[in-house]
Amino acid sequence: YHVIGIAADAERASILAETFRPHLSIVDFRLASAIDGVTLAHELVQRYHSAVVFVTGDPRAVCEHGWEFRHAILAKPFSDGELEAAIAAACRPL
Repeated sequence: YHVIGIAADAERASILAETFRPHLSIVDFRLASAIDGVTLAHELVQRYHSAVVFVTGDPRAVCEHGWEFRHAILAKPFSDGELEAAIAAACRPL
């Protein structure tokens, strides 16, 4: 894997995505910015066809939000193995 950058907010993530067009994005479900994680994920999927792994302290919140995702949810805290499994799941063909 090649990490293209770490973004503290959705605005910076959008800039990185525009520049690098990621195949996979790891997105915090609750972002501390004007744009939330779900909105950012929709943008990444629609514009760049990026797979998305949601990282969250409350996995039920992602499911309850109504996001019809086809990607992985990773509950905090997580191990390296769990991260690797989530990435593999998100990158599997549908």
